[in-house]
This record gives sequence, C-alpha cells and structure tokens, in this order.
Amino acid sequence: MHGVPTEYYGPRKAELLVRFLRKFVAPDVVVLNSDSAIREFVEEAGTHFPIFIGFGLNETLISNLAIKYKKKAWFSVASDFSDDVMVQYDFDKIPTVVSIHPSYDDHSIFYGPFEGLLSSHYQEISVNLCIFVHSNTLFSVFSKNFNCLHLLI
Repeated sequence: MHGVPTEYYGPRKAELLVRFLRKFVAPDVVVLNSDSAIREFVEEAGTHFPIFIGFGLNETLISNLAIKYKKKAWFSVASDFSDDVMVQYDFDKIPTVVSIHPSYDDHSIFYGPFEGLLSSHYQEISVNLCIFVHSNTLFSVFSKNFNCLHLLI
C-alpha cells in the first residue's frame, strides 16, 4: 500500500474484490454539484454500504468522519441542488445529513447544526439507523447498551 508491501486480508472473489478496490481508491468525501451528480453518486455507490449525503454542509465537517469510516460507508457533500432533491429525500431545511441504506430502501434525516456532533454520534447513527434490525443484527445493535434491550422486552 502506497509503495510499502502489506498483507491483504480482503475478499478473494472477483466481484467482492472489485467492490473493495472501488471503495479503497475512492475519495474520502465526494463533492456533488448538481442533481444529476447526486443521482449518479447514489447509483454508482451500489447497495452494499450506507450512504451519507450532507446537504449544505462544509466538506471539512464530514471529512474527518469520512477518513475514519471510509471502509464502512460512502460520504458526500452536495453544494448545489434543487428543491426536487429536497422533496426526493424528504427534507425541508439545511444543513441536513441524509443517511441512505439502499439495500433496505430506507433513509433517515438529521438536521443541523452539526459542529462537533457528527463524529460523536456517527456510530449510533450508522448502527441504529443504517442497519435493518432482524435476528442477525439485533446483537450488534444492543451489544453496547443492554438498557435498550431490556426496555424492548
């Protein structure tokens, strides 16, 4: 990696290897400047990772988070978009972060201001809102906080 030999522990199947390499070489934060760029980004990101799009956010706000969690999600910032995009993603003010999990056809909306909040709440957002809860993921959702599990029972 970067001229230094390293061990590779990633996937071995061709499709998974291509997905891993696309994610590995992609920029940490993609800047989107139009409605069509937003649509293309979501389509090209695929359905295997959650997508976080910051509408009206400064790229630097999300970049530290994107560097830390690059292998687990796609991150982008949309700077120029129409009201049609706001209707499509169901938000009405900015700054907004839209969290999309395409494989579950689900999205969540978070309104700002976000200064200092994004990095501290990313794990809660990504675990609780980007993973469809079923018997296989229930343990990962509640493994940190058994009080939540107790309240559900």
